[in-house]
Amino acid sequence: MFYCILNKNKLLANRIKKIIYGILFYPMYLLSTIWPRSSKIWIFGAWYGKNYSDNPAYIYEYIVDKKLDIIPIWLTQNKNVIKTLRKKGFRVYSTFSIQGFWYALKGAVTFINCGYEDVNKYCIKKSIVVQLWHGVPLKKIKNDDEINNNLNDFLIFARKIFFKIFPFFDEKYDILISSGKITTQRYMTAFRLSRSKIFETGFPRSDIIKSEKLSLNKDQIMNYKSNNIHKLILYAPTHRAEGKSHFNIFSDYNLVDFNKFLKDNHSLLFIKLHFYEDYEKIMIMIENQSNIVILNNNIDINRILFNMDILITDYSSVFYDYLILDRPIIFTPFDIDEYQTHDRELYVDYNQEVPGPVCLDWGDVKLELKKLFNQNDSFLSKRKKCYNKYFKYSDDQNTKRVINSVIKYLNRNVKY
Repeated sequence: MFYCILNKNKLLANRIKKIIYGILFYPMYLLSTIWPRSSKIWIFGAWYGKNYSDNPAYIYEYIVDKKLDIIPIWLTQNKNVIKTLRKKGFRVYSTFSIQGFWYALKGAVTFINCGYEDVNKYCIKKSIVVQLWHGVPLKKIKNDDEINNNLNDFLIFARKIFFKIFPFFDEKYDILISSGKITTQRYMTAFRLSRSKIFETGFPRSDIIKSEKLSLNKDQIMNYKSNNIHKLILYAPTHRAEGKSHFNIFSDYNLVDFNKFLKDNHSLLFIKLHFYEDYEKIMIMIENQSNIVILNNNIDINRILFNMDILITDYSSVFYDYLILDRPIIFTPFDIDEYQTHDRELYVDYNQEVPGPVCLDWGDVKLELKKLFNQNDSFLSKRKKCYNKYFKYSDDQNTKRVINSVIKYLNRNVKY
């Protein structure tokens, strides 16, 4: 009861804060409707302005590396990100600093992967907004998500009025990047966009995932060298209720026994929680387990997949991304009925869709890992079929295609 009251109070406080900031920065929004923009300045942000990662970061780095005739600007609310990127010589500014407002007003193109909160939403009215998103959706998102968007008529009306008063909260995208036909179909209904605004270029993250050069090496991931480790396994569950639930990812399983199993098989299990989840509460559960390691939330999951031999996940779309490497995947939908009833519905029949064994508990996971340790992988053809179903391209040119598509759009639709 206390937990629910706390969440409601926090939600109310956030809404009040939104209104206050909306009033305060309304003049900046009006200014953004008339301010002249430069086609050479491109703005980038990700994960609500908190992280430097995913598709926007990969495009940013491509522009820098290829020395394109573009000025890429990264906006963030994270001081550590600013410090890290400036050490690399990147142009990065605090979102709501003077420079943050200035460049947001000047940028002709704005790249995001979650929403307007990734950047300075008050200043992007006349900018071309490119929604890069973060993967092929397995669970229903945005307008397709009826569980979390089940509003009554009054709330729908109130939201329309709110967006009329504060239009910078009403997110509209000029371009949405897709991996292929089926992804495009889901995006059309989820984002309520016409087909003409969705570009099937492939995801920049796929370029990173399949590149050994652009990925973190094993020593960087493990933080120590060991000739005794033969297999690296990644457990990457999705969030529950955007990190607000009390779901136990190990379901009270005997971790001491599981750790011994990993140790006997010269394997390490890495846990990478979703952005929304607090990894510190899991730290307590795995304390003193030598072969179970929780990765910091700041680590970019797309830069570690290349060096993972096996993926374990539940309803995360990371399994679609991992298909490009054609390696074994184990699925753990332990709470699927509850998840689909109270958290998110899925776009597909889970058991029919996933290209790997479906486990009911960690005991089943252990059995499936034994098979894989003995080179018994029976899902090769299904993984290949699933990859071809969702990904139009299998090369490493997705980032280049995105940039070229945006440049063509810019030249065709905007005059500066």
